[in-house]
Amino acid sequence: MPSSNPRIISRTLSSISRLSRGMVEPHPFARNAVTTSPHAWRAGDLVKRLGKTSAAYVPFYVVLLGWPLGAKWALNGRL
Repeated sequence: MPSSNPRIISRTLSSISRLSRGMVEPHPFARNAVTTSPHAWRAGDLVKRLGKTSAAYVPFYVVLLGWPLGAKWALNGRL
């Protein structure tokens, strides 16, 4: 008697394909709306956000990437 594995695999693949058909959006999702106008370019807000983000990230990466140089300077070859 032959094994039922090919039948099980076929059934599983067909059920997966049936389920995945419902997960696709039926219309293009990147359409621009006709009734609304695009947002205004607010460069001031973006510059302010960039400044705040830089104030957090720059010191972090200076410490993260610069500690070997700081250790070399502080120990001065006395290790």
